[in-house]
Amino acid sequence: MKIMKKLLDVSLCAALFFSLSIISCDNASSDNTMMMIAIAQQAKAAQEAQAREQAKPQNPAVTTNKQGKKVIEFTGSLGSASAAYPAGMSALAQAAAQASAEGQDKSEGQVAGGVSKSALPNLDTSDTGDYEWFATATASGATPVQGEFGTTDATRRIFTMALEIGKSWNVVCGIRKRGSTVASMSDSFVFDADEDNPVFSHTFTPVPATGGTGDVSLKIKVADKVTRVTASCAAPDGSSIERVLAVTGAAGSKSVTLALDDVSSGLYDVSLYFFEGNATDGWVYLYSVSQSVNVFNGAVTDTWQAGGKGKVESESDGSTALVVDDSEISSYAPSVLYVGDTAAADVEGAKAPSDSNS
Repeated sequence: MKIMKKLLDVSLCAALFFSLSIISCDNASSDNTMMMIAIAQQAKAAQEAQAREQAKPQNPAVTTNKQGKKVIEFTGSLGSASAAYPAGMSALAQAAAQASAEGQDKSEGQVAGGVSKSALPNLDTSDTGDYEWFATATASGATPVQGEFGTTDATRRIFTMALEIGKSWNVVCGIRKRGSTVASMSDSFVFDADEDNPVFSHTFTPVPATGGTGDVSLKIKVADKVTRVTASCAAPDGSSIERVLAVTGAAGSKSVTLALDDVSSGLYDVSLYFFEGNATDGWVYLYSVSQSVNVFNGAVTDTWQAGGKGKVESESDGSTALVVDDSEISSYAPSVLYVGDTAAADVEGAKAPSDSNS
């Protein structure tokens, strides 16, 4: 009986263990099922969210860069260098050009009888020119972005750049000497790159940069009788720069160059005086003219603007030369009445004009 009871106890224990095992397995299976259902629900929700996102109207200008940032493609366009010239002319230069166009002999600040013109840099941005267009965008916490310009005649003044959404960008573009970082003319545009209300394009109108310095190199062809030329340059700050210009070249091709290095940008009212004679016997005053010379930051002013009744000739390097020949001097002399001292008296050794010039 004891043996049978032990066998029964063992059987009952085995049955109980088997039952508990079944219950345990059922519970595990239930947990796994619940987990799988939760995973499936999460996957479905993600798919539905993705579908909703894809169903939204997509902005073709919004892309993702290599850093995973959403960006827009910004497009800018600029006018040509020649179109930008009027913005670089001061009121005085414009008035002088208008006076010349109307056939007047003088305008405010001009020496009587002379022809006033305007001198500007030759901002040549062609493949062989000394200048280039540039565009740079900056934003807080972002690396500056450089614009990419087109390579054809139709696109060389159009640039594009990828700008990160969510930042306020300051886009500056203009003209500078090739390889330089100093802007001669520029314009800027500030905007917030927004995916919902993006600004994709803007037209820029460059104007002369304020401050800085530039150079002047202006050629003047002179008559053979001219042996001395002086220049008095009224600077923007009210100071004066005086120069004696050396006459060079053989008969028939004499010239002088007005050269100013590293001078403040702005408008210079330049008075030029032409003489014949020599240091021993003295100088005889022949002719004078006042010119408006514009100096741009980081640029070289080397081009006389055509117009009026003066003569301007093109040079092989693309610059121009003002021409003061015998006909200019002859037409100038009878229009001047000398009473007492003249501007020539300021030149050491200058003589009063002869009777034939009075």
